[in-house]
Amino acid sequence: MSNSGPSLVCTRMSMIVFALVLAGLGLAVRFFYIQIVQHDHYLATAQKIYTRTTPISGRWGEIFDRDGNLLVGNMPCVLVKCAPCNIPDDEKNKGAKDKIIRLVVKYFGKDYGYYYKRFEPKVLRLDHKTGTKKLVDNQYCLVANYADMQVVEAFKKELVRTFQTDEERKDGKTTAKNMPRNVFAYDIVSKRTYPKGKLLSNVLGYSNVADRNEIKPQEGLERRMKKALAPIEGKERYERALGGSRLVYGNSEVLKKSHDGKNVYLTISEPIQAIVEEELDAVVAEWNPNSAYAVVADPKTGNILAIAQRPTFNPNDRKTFKPGAISTRIAMDVYEPGSVMKPFVVGKALDWKYITPQTEFYCEKNSWFFAGWRLSDTRDYGTLTTTGVITKSSNIGTAKIAVMLGKEKTYNVLKMFGFGTRTNLPLPSESRGRFPHYKKWEEVQVSRIPIGYTMNTTLLQITRAYCALANGGKMPQLRLIDRTSNVDGSGEVTEPYAPQVQLFERKEAHEQLVDMLVTVTETGGTATRAAIPGYKVAGKTGTSRKGYSRKGFSGLYYTSFAGFVPAKDPKIVMTIMVDSPRAPGKRPGGGSVAAPVFARAAERILKYMNVPADPELLSKKRRR
Repeated sequence: MSNSGPSLVCTRMSMIVFALVLAGLGLAVRFFYIQIVQHDHYLATAQKIYTRTTPISGRWGEIFDRDGNLLVGNMPCVLVKCAPCNIPDDEKNKGAKDKIIRLVVKYFGKDYGYYYKRFEPKVLRLDHKTGTKKLVDNQYCLVANYADMQVVEAFKKELVRTFQTDEERKDGKTTAKNMPRNVFAYDIVSKRTYPKGKLLSNVLGYSNVADRNEIKPQEGLERRMKKALAPIEGKERYERALGGSRLVYGNSEVLKKSHDGKNVYLTISEPIQAIVEEELDAVVAEWNPNSAYAVVADPKTGNILAIAQRPTFNPNDRKTFKPGAISTRIAMDVYEPGSVMKPFVVGKALDWKYITPQTEFYCEKNSWFFAGWRLSDTRDYGTLTTTGVITKSSNIGTAKIAVMLGKEKTYNVLKMFGFGTRTNLPLPSESRGRFPHYKKWEEVQVSRIPIGYTMNTTLLQITRAYCALANGGKMPQLRLIDRTSNVDGSGEVTEPYAPQVQLFERKEAHEQLVDMLVTVTETGGTATRAAIPGYKVAGKTGTSRKGYSRKGFSGLYYTSFAGFVPAKDPKIVMTIMVDSPRAPGKRPGGGSVAAPVFARAAERILKYMNVPADPELLSKKRRR
């Protein structure tokens, strides 16, 4: 018998085994290639399907006053999310959806129908591969954004009680056996809050919230200091459902850590700011102006201690966000300042020895024509000395001094005091005003610009210039940001102080000018209502008519006062401007509108700063 039969079978079996081995080896090689060599490629492809990378943000920096009082902060809140597909809907848990919706309505607002629609277990989602819509599990629904933490805790407790049995409630348990699982998730987030309400709000600004709960600064320091306040963004990868929504209980991984923003400390003093704002409210109530502004500064350092405006708003209440109220108008609005400009040209004319305090000027019986235009005073002063020109605020006397200096020197004087240049405070849209080069002046402007007409400026520029007068003639750089630090208090950096430039060549001339400015607030001056018992006050009123043209003026005024106290060792400079004051039976002017604001606010501020009054001045006041 032939052995070919078994041999053939063995051969075939061997070939089959060999083929299977080859196939196995091929599969092993393929598995090795896929699992090892191409692992990263296929993992990345899979992750694109079920994961998504999103930015994550750290904590925004906060804003404080110079003493650490919180002005802009971050309030911890809760982002409440729901996975409706996990709400049970069987015979055992009948009515669970209804119970949950009623509880959500109770704590987070909206109506029943709003949540009923969004709590459907299945939703139509676009399949990006096929381009068609299909029903998928509803894995994500936003229940409440920025919910109060106490409200959320109360919701969570009542949610448990809702699904507890009578026995569980009786035993005082904090869990429920029948509690639906993986329905709600709670993320701790924060929102911008302004604990002082409208205090300093025009300077601080406000922020909105965009997609992904991202803070978007809109106005004021919130916007201008964004680079320091904003955290450095990180990255997070999270798992998502086929429909694209985030899995409430999916895994997540931080790919890049975020870093908190920096805290910003202002030069502002909260108590001084409160005093100034209270006095602004009082003048607004009395005179019903279009707007009112005030600035308080330390003349030696240039630090802004208070800066306020009306109208204003409360950044916590969107109903107060009205046009003209939310912008930092004190840096944007320009005006013809009037007589508060007079000390600068007069002071430098003294410094350059063109005049002395006793030089006399004939005031032309209240009507002086220059370059075809008539200039007048409020009354016929006859002949005045230089001191009298400042005391009585003579337009004609000041104009004659400017004409004596000429266009170029008059221009250079006002330029050296900073007019026509921004203060560079970190406020949005600060204006430089309108102060043309002297070569572009009409002939008459040399007599008008020194008295605050045919040019305009901001109250911030006026404040800076008066700081120079109060600081021995040295011009400080205004400061609003004092220092920054990390959230934990480390890495503190103080903003530098700019070098101060001496604007007076002769100390005697500066002292003579200060003495003249003191007479303005004494008997016979235009600002007696700016006087403060026990202190010598140096300052100047300003009253400029609005709507200037060859046809005349409108019936409205810019009224202002700028001054410093104590005159010989100033602790504060304060400037006030009230636009278009109106009060029945009252005549508006710098001495009647702005000067009293200075007196009331400055007296309170001096007491807060513990600046002692002069006993001799107090006794003189009593003798009167």
